[in-house]
Amino acid sequence: MRVMRLVELGKPLRLQDIEVPKPKGPQVLIKVEGAGVCHSDVHMRQGRFGNLRIVEDLGVKLPITLGHEIAGKIEEVGDEVIGYSKGDLVTANPWTGEGNCYYCRIGEEQLCDLLDG
Repeated sequence: MRVMRLVELGKPLRLQDIEVPKPKGPQVLIKVEGAGVCHSDVHMRQGRFGNLRIVEDLGVKLPITLGHEIAGKIEEVGDEVIGYSKGDLVTANPWTGEGNCYYCRIGEEQLCDLLDG
């Protein structure tokens, strides 16, 4: 699939082809039909959230696909998904972490160790 990725901090995004991910467990694969850009995308490109550096302090691994304000159709579901099916129209809540990492435990789910793009 074609994605715009942050490869270098502060540099323009790059169009790349990557393998389509396979959803596992409770995950779903969404075919994006609409997306927004928000301030967190700008901060990621700059490499900082306030005083926190995204690579050094938060452990974000580059390259990363930006964009979390998305809507589309479910293309595929993992084997633990309940209540959603292929073809359902959905929006994403990117701030739901897995619940157990350090950031989830302190109420900063948006920084969840498993939300790495």
